[in-house]
Formats: sequence, C-alpha cells, structure tokens
Amino acid sequence: MWLLSTLLAYLCAFRVADALGQRPVVSFKGDKGSLKLAGAGSPPGSIILDANDWPGVLRAGQDLAIDFGRVTGTNLTKILSNGTVILHDCRTHLGNGGIIIAGTIGRSQLIGSLIDSGKINVTLTEGK
Repeated sequence: MWLLSTLLAYLCAFRVADALGQRPVVSFKGDKGSLKLAGAGSPPGSIILDANDWPGVLRAGQDLAIDFGRVTGTNLTKILSNGTVILHDCRTHLGNGGIIIAGTIGRSQLIGSLIDSGKINVTLTEGK
C-alpha cells in the first residue's frame, strides 16, 4: 500500500511539474494577444453552427453556449446558419462580442467556405 501511495504522489507531482511554465489556454484576465470571448464589460459573444451539421455537434454547441453563461454570467448566443452567413457581415448582425465558429469539416458549409477561401488551414485536423 505504501508503494502505491508513493507512486500516485509521484505521478501527481510529475503532472503538476509538467504544466509549470506553459501558457494557459483559458484565462480570466486579459493578456497581450488574447481574445476576450466573454466576461464583465464585454458584449455577449456568439457561437455559429451549421444547421445541417451532426446532431451531436449542435448539442455540443448549445452546451458550450450555456457553459459560458455558467462561468461568465452571460450565455453565448447560438446562431444556426443555413450556409448564408457571410463572415464580413457578422459584426453588423452580431455586435462586437467574440465569435466562435464550430462544426464538422465536410458537414458545415461555413467551415467549408473558410477552407476554400484559404482563411483557415485544416490539414492537421482533417479526418480526426
């Protein structure tokens, strides 16, 4: 039992040490180069999903919108696109809040248009 306890303590300490010095992905304060998606003093953000994407993706987007509200006090606005959302018009229609675009490569017309126009590169994520 002592050996198991020692091993678990070592593994926990190793994982903490592994994370030391790494830049956090999520932060509750503004850092240089960061993007504020939600919080006090910022307008509500939005998540754009393709209405024709997989049901699980739409559910995950809805859950993310609600989770933002649980953490920040303001839910993201969920927008279902039918392939007609034009990105350069987003600020006009959505306001100045942060925007998250989520979806499946090959199922989301919006993500497909971003790929086709060269605005995003999906070579490392395609098929995964």
